[in-house]
Amino acid sequence: MWCRQWRGNSVPRVIGLCLVLGWGLTASAAEPRFRFTQQAESLLIELDGRAVARYVFRDPQIPRPYFDRVRTVSGIEVTRPNPPQEGVDPTDHVGLHTGLWLSFGDLNGHDYWRLKARTEHAGFVEDPVAVDGEGRYAIRNRYLSTRGDEVVCTEVCRYTVRTCEAGWLLAADSEFRPEGTDLVFGDQEELGWGVRVATPLVVDRGLGGRMFDSEGRRNGRQIWGQQVAWCDYAGPLEGRWVGLQVCAGRDNFHPSWAHARDYGFVALNPFARQAFTKQEPRKKVVPVGQTLSLRFGVVVHESETEAQFDLAQGGAEFEATARRETLFRSGEAGYHTFRIPALAVTPRGTVLAFCEGRKTSASDEGDIDLLLRRSLDGGRHWLPSQVVHEEGGGEKTTIGNPCVVVDRDTGVIWLTLCRNNRDVLLMSSRDDGATWTAPRDITSSVKDPSWGWFATGPGHGIQLAHGRHRGRLVIPCDCGFTPQLKNETQHSLVIYSDDHGATWKRGTPTEAAMDECQVAERDDGTLLLSLRNYRGKNLRAFATSADGGETWSSPAHHAQVSCPTCQAGLLGVGPASSRTLVYCGPAGPGRANLGLRLSRDGGVTWSENRLIQAGPSAYSDLCELPDGRLGIVLETGAAKAYERLDFVRVGPAWWNR
Repeated sequence: MWCRQWRGNSVPRVIGLCLVLGWGLTASAAEPRFRFTQQAESLLIELDGRAVARYVFRDPQIPRPYFDRVRTVSGIEVTRPNPPQEGVDPTDHVGLHTGLWLSFGDLNGHDYWRLKARTEHAGFVEDPVAVDGEGRYAIRNRYLSTRGDEVVCTEVCRYTVRTCEAGWLLAADSEFRPEGTDLVFGDQEELGWGVRVATPLVVDRGLGGRMFDSEGRRNGRQIWGQQVAWCDYAGPLEGRWVGLQVCAGRDNFHPSWAHARDYGFVALNPFARQAFTKQEPRKKVVPVGQTLSLRFGVVVHESETEAQFDLAQGGAEFEATARRETLFRSGEAGYHTFRIPALAVTPRGTVLAFCEGRKTSASDEGDIDLLLRRSLDGGRHWLPSQVVHEEGGGEKTTIGNPCVVVDRDTGVIWLTLCRNNRDVLLMSSRDDGATWTAPRDITSSVKDPSWGWFATGPGHGIQLAHGRHRGRLVIPCDCGFTPQLKNETQHSLVIYSDDHGATWKRGTPTEAAMDECQVAERDDGTLLLSLRNYRGKNLRAFATSADGGETWSSPAHHAQVSCPTCQAGLLGVGPASSRTLVYCGPAGPGRANLGLRLSRDGGVTWSENRLIQAGPSAYSDLCELPDGRLGIVLETGAAKAYERLDFVRVGPAWWNR
């Protein structure tokens, strides 16, 4: 049988990690590692060399994907065998209750839950990768009509597995897209994220198994039909307390009702209002051209006693797991490539994600537009993209290098951008990015006439919170001292405004061989500049300013921050008096393995790399979301880093540890 392996702890992988330790990836022999082994019809998931689950993406007898053979970290199976063992396990719902699954009894009238219509695996969107105690992969499913002659919708699901305090967890982030006609989710019990537990855990067996939900209710009689954030089904097995904490994402369009049964089954369902409450039926309609995102997951836990498992902590671990979605995919919407992201959050909580839309090629120069997607709910859902600025129709006019800053005093959003990497333009919005002023050319105010290249950002600027320059708007930039672009004559600098964007000035450029940069304010009011540079060593350079960015210290490499020649993000989070600096960039080798590093001493020292995206990854930007999570937009892809722009949300329990 054909098979292949993606390993987090195989000999080839360990060798690879040893080779890149100088680039900052963490490699600890004691840290648990996932491994994926793909066979013709399934994907085996192992942790520390022990199988913990199997994802079956194609089964000749069961026409939908599912997980089975789910086990704890020590190998105790916590889902019912598939198929059930005759004389040992109850044999109801064979083929339907396969272990762990997401399915729907009514999608446009087609029944996938009861296997009357087929959910077809259409391939891996992202191959499985496993690094640093985490693993992830993405698949595409096609939901076929009952007759099999039409595609009702497509689903892209990104699965994440990671270790947690109680054992390990699985998070499933699905995006559903209608095909041809609107997608309608019906109102019935048999929809959602379901699990069938191992027979010894079943409440009805009387062996100590029990259910417990997020509101303190117990077992099926109390939990069935109630709205829950999670439901834990657990009990004693093989001398341990083990179970499955089934979770629904708080960002789903509606809270989930629990279809909980004492015979060993629970499903979380956000659709079935009438089925559970006897109110008027409600159908969830997803119009053509739009999508619906759903998040579910499960914490597979094991402890010596029931009291040792913290149910609230399990739910928090699930919520903190990185959630990602694609905002821009190259080749779509009439654009060849999307690159060069920038992020901002307005005082009203709207998230703005900018990028360049390159029409005819991936080149840095050509017919390039500046695009924007907005989220009105903190990055949970996104409006369609809009063109902020373009020039020349089909002419090769390059509009790009977005850098955005929000004036917290006035609420105005200021956006700097460039024309043909020479002219500096300024736009603004007073309605959270819905509309923008016509661009104003500020080149003569911020650029020396003898310079050639000039680029703002890319990324975000800041407004100073301390000292005599409090309120100053600061935009990081780079410039070329020669007419033609030459790495050795590139310099970094900032431009700034002390009158809320009315006028702008330039600061003194840094020493040579510096390029794209990002800036953050430290607790003492000084500024830290993070610099792409051409001085070798594959390390990030940093410089400081004590005068609000008007002058800079000599840039110096930091031995703890490995980075190829590439842009990288920098953000200060938390109270202005005790900021944590968050750096985001590829750790290498090359433009790959993008992660976060933290500094709690103003950039004097940095943590090890906390991996966000294994494999190809390049430019990125960061923001602090209204709910305290980090928002990260990054360039990534399967074969190269410029296939798509993903938006990732991670909770403090994940990144700030």
